[in-house]
Amino acid sequence: MSYGKQHKQSWPPTGTYGAWRRMKDRCRNPNNPSYARYGARGIKVCDRWNKFKNFWQDVGDRPGPEYSLDRIDNNGDYEPGNVRWATARQQQNNQDRTIWLSHMGMDRPINEWAEITGIKLGTLDTRYRRGWSHEEIICGKH
Repeated sequence: MSYGKQHKQSWPPTGTYGAWRRMKDRCRNPNNPSYARYGARGIKVCDRWNKFKNFWQDVGDRPGPEYSLDRIDNNGDYEPGNVRWATARQQQNNQDRTIWLSHMGMDRPINEWAEITGIKLGTLDTRYRRGWSHEEIICGKH
């Protein structure tokens, strides 16, 4: 029995199997358009995940088509404990360049504060770049 028939994920390829293949490709294939942000930066896939079965055991099925693979620590490797299924918004908030603001005991990305307060994201960003305190950025008092 072939390996593909054992897990029934490779043909037709499931979202989980496709994510596994793309993860390996962007870390190992210099011709992949994303290689510069992954493999060239030294991001690796752990040896255990060379086999899809092990990856699948550790990460589980992709919850839905709106989810993709996300590294919790963007500078860390693809390995157990550093990977989750995340929405595009969760991934956006998990980037190194995301600005986080703390106010009234809540830590949130600046784009969420824009939604909560109704203040334009550009306004909040300008206040941040001018060195305002988090309270001043969110409340508008300088």
